[in-house]
Amino acid sequence: RFAVGLSWALSFVTVATSVAIAAAVLWNDRTSPLTVWGHRCHGWFPSCDIEACVDTGVATSEKGGSSSEKLGMPWAYRRCTLSRTVDKVVGKACLYDGQLYERTGGALGYDFCFSAPREAEKGMDGGSGVAFQEGAYIFEDDFDRWSVVPKIDGVSTNSSDSNGDAILDPTGKFRIGMASAIWSEMTNAGVSDACGVHSTIDNSTRPYLFADENKDGSAGALIFSGVHFRHATTASLNVAHGGHVEFHLKFAPITPNEKKARCKTAYGGDVRLSYSIDKGTSWIAFGNYPVYLYRNPTFTAVKEPIPRGAWGNHTQFRWIQPAFEPLRDWWAIDDVRIFRHFHVGWKDSQEFDLDKQQRLGYFRDAQCAVDTEMCELFPNDHTSGTGESNEDHDGFLGYHGQRKFRLKSYEIFVFGSLLVTIARIGYDVLVKVISSQKHDFQHLSLRHRVPSVTGDEETSPFARKQFSYEIHKGWQAFNVILFMGPLLFTVWRQSQTFIAAASDGRGPGLLNVCSSLVAFVLDACSLGHLMEKVIRVSLDGMKARSSVVLPESVSGSNKEASLQALIDSVEVDTDPDSSYLRVGAGAVIPLSDVIDIVPYAAPYYCAVHFCVFLGGLPYNSACIVLRSYLVSPGWRYDVVRAATRIIGTIAVARSLTGRPDIFIRAFLGLEWLFAVSIDRRDEIGRALKRRGVVETMWYTATIGALLSALIVALSGEGIKRGKGILIGGSALLGALLGVLVGTTRNLPVDPHVYLTKWPSRGHYIVYHERVRCPCLFNFAYCTDMHSRQRLLILNLHDMLAFRSLLKGEDKEVSMGAIFAKGGQD
Repeated sequence: RFAVGLSWALSFVTVATSVAIAAAVLWNDRTSPLTVWGHRCHGWFPSCDIEACVDTGVATSEKGGSSSEKLGMPWAYRRCTLSRTVDKVVGKACLYDGQLYERTGGALGYDFCFSAPREAEKGMDGGSGVAFQEGAYIFEDDFDRWSVVPKIDGVSTNSSDSNGDAILDPTGKFRIGMASAIWSEMTNAGVSDACGVHSTIDNSTRPYLFADENKDGSAGALIFSGVHFRHATTASLNVAHGGHVEFHLKFAPITPNEKKARCKTAYGGDVRLSYSIDKGTSWIAFGNYPVYLYRNPTFTAVKEPIPRGAWGNHTQFRWIQPAFEPLRDWWAIDDVRIFRHFHVGWKDSQEFDLDKQQRLGYFRDAQCAVDTEMCELFPNDHTSGTGESNEDHDGFLGYHGQRKFRLKSYEIFVFGSLLVTIARIGYDVLVKVISSQKHDFQHLSLRHRVPSVTGDEETSPFARKQFSYEIHKGWQAFNVILFMGPLLFTVWRQSQTFIAAASDGRGPGLLNVCSSLVAFVLDACSLGHLMEKVIRVSLDGMKARSSVVLPESVSGSNKEASLQALIDSVEVDTDPDSSYLRVGAGAVIPLSDVIDIVPYAAPYYCAVHFCVFLGGLPYNSACIVLRSYLVSPGWRYDVVRAATRIIGTIAVARSLTGRPDIFIRAFLGLEWLFAVSIDRRDEIGRALKRRGVVETMWYTATIGALLSALIVALSGEGIKRGKGILIGGSALLGALLGVLVGTTRNLPVDPHVYLTKWPSRGHYIVYHERVRCPCLFNFAYCTDMHSRQRLLILNLHDMLAFRSLLKGEDKEVSMGAIFAKGGQD
């Protein structure tokens, strides 16, 4: 019962993990933020966590009032600066190309989030889920960098000094630290911290930063005092489509000792916010702020929508205190901002679509100029997508000649498959060397002699029979066409890409050519192994022939015929001194290791063949071919990128096993995973408790954690949050994979198949392939980790006789499918 419970627990955990991963992928796709220019945010569960401030760089009207009504910049975003920026677009942004963002110093690679479903739950933009406010701040003053102008400067009432860099307040007494602080008139107003400040230079309430922001200057607020008049008026501003005014207001609080107070108490003197559309001739109030509501120790935030009557191209705003006591009733404002909406439907206009196309073309040039993963061109192109030479991109946003030798993700997978293949071949050679030195590290079945064709069976009382494969030529021709088609398609597609590059004056580059050739060779070798070993389109060839030992009595034409018969047959010897099952000239299986013979139906055969087909697809070449679809209409980069990583992982896994049978293993494993019979559940439980499972789990968990840590270290800006969760999750998934691998080694899920005829009913053989390792470094569990059960599918002519002979049910079996001895008809 305990074993059955363990098996059900393993199935539940596997299914739950798969469902959770699928749900996470779906949730990530459905809730991924969308950007203004149509990019998709990059990364796993991307969020709009970049506080961006962009200088729109538009022409301004009289006294700095902006005339822009849309986000119409088809080029690179310019970061806001204190000394130059007037109009600014502010909002949350996300990365769409982390490499471009990193290699251009944050100038490119990000975009404003237009909708962010996940952010709505966090309260972004009032919980509406819309991160972009569809407008620009056309006026801002935080009063933190005002400074007194020395008399030596020659105080002037002009908007700037002789150098055009320093903006002066309307009185000419102060130098304003922000270019967006466009005041036209002030009376009895000055900047000081006498009444406190809402924010300081060191602790600004602005979520964004200016490119030239520094800690110079002192924090302050605009304080109103004095006699006769107290007011401040902005320059004419463009609010043709409405917007809002936001600021922080404070009336001087009541103090016990008013004579010594720096900020004189306000007992009366309400403040009004008004607008004028006739250059100050008439004013209309739209905000009134009584003293009793705003006389607090701290500043109070105020946000007033601009009324419809104030919408226009030349609107001024004024803060005024109509009535007050001259020696008191002080008040102050801080962090004043005026926001203007873009025109309605700006994002759906034909002009915006044109800007979008221009901008996307500019981004493609930028991605290729700095050689990011998203560049659809070859890395050593001489021209960009718009025909500009790479020399024109030298110095691109500060990226001076920094293009380096970098592998793209698809190239990493291809060369990773190559390295894994080389490592696996080296491991196989090491095993053979150890075996040749008479060490214990070898398959126990290899200790049995490879039988030769002799006449001993005539004198032996035990049956020793040879059975021929049932091979259908039409089935083999069908498989040649089926398996060669995808490989030829990838070759054709890649050749088309090379031809297109050559016709445009671009070269594919040595690295791209090498990766394509390596991918083709790896896929061709995998396909050749499949066709030869599984479909048996050709025989084992010279390698198989050289491993067969024939007696000296067999020579000439008899030797060749005997050799051919031995290679292309299955032999069973029931002699207790040998007792083996030989498949071709390769595997020799002791009959004591044969566990069971199980019938199967034609659909089972079709399922296995389909898995073989999946395992033989050209995954390495597909990684490279997918790159050419980055520029095809309707293909999303994130889909292509995800497909590339999935396909590349399959290619590496196939190289690791050395055989295109990973899908068959998955199919057979799922068959056991969803089994409901008590016998099978009990078998899974026993397999789970056998030695070697725990050790395999620790190995795979460690490898998973190390690989994820390496990815995090190489990701740069690609992974900002949840690095510990990623590494821990990879370790847990690796542990689960290790448990599955260790358990399935003790179940018949490792295929050893020969599919040589059209689908039909048949039998498969379950046998135990035992391996004994040397106890190096006390690795006593190595034997358990390498030994496994295998599933052998054969298509033989007299399958009934073969089955009866293995089961010992009939000593006088039909000889219709038994070969005569070498050369004897």
